[in-house]
Amino acid sequence: MGSPITFSGFNQIDFNQILEAVMTQERAPLNRLETQKKTLETQNTAFSTLAGKLSSLESAIEALGKVDSLALLTASSSDTGVGVSATGGTVTGTYDVVVTSLARSQVSSTQTTFGSMNDVVATGGSLTLTPGNGDPAVTITISGSTTLSQLASAINANDDSPAAASVVQTAPGVYRLMLTGKETGTTNAFTITDGLTGGPAASHPVPRSV
Repeated sequence: MGSPITFSGFNQIDFNQILEAVMTQERAPLNRLETQKKTLETQNTAFSTLAGKLSSLESAIEALGKVDSLALLTASSSDTGVGVSATGGTVTGTYDVVVTSLARSQVSSTQTTFGSMNDVVATGGSLTLTPGNGDPAVTITISGSTTLSQLASAINANDDSPAAASVVQTAPGVYRLMLTGKETGTTNAFTITDGLTGGPAASHPVPRSV
């Protein structure tokens, strides 16, 4: 018997390559259709995304048309020690608030200066501190000869006092009684009613700053 017949290389012609070329040419229209299909699918996805965004925009516009749409604001603080609240506004958003100045405590000091902490400031009477926040007034009663240091101690001994007392040396041999508010802000300011007797003139504390 003779050798099996093969088409490969017959007359130097590779029929497998010819067949592949013909099939590739026949598939060209199908390849173009598949490419067009992928393009249409991509466009469809883009249009769907756009439609979703347009729907959200439409809902937002409809919400703005409501009477109470500009009064639905809330406020929160990232600092647990700082409380914030919202009572109204215009457009909901995020705002950065920069604090450039903090509320200070009221500071009051005596007009009269003293040569030492042991100078007598009163022999009787009373000193009344009235908080500005509506709390009851605190009265410090003096029943005998009282020095500058003792008066400060008497004020500090009263836990309800709106101010803490201290004796401050402002210069060599110069002392003043200073009252500093325990809370900050004008709401927590206090007034002083001087009813002390037997001490030097104008020894009562007067406000210096808040």
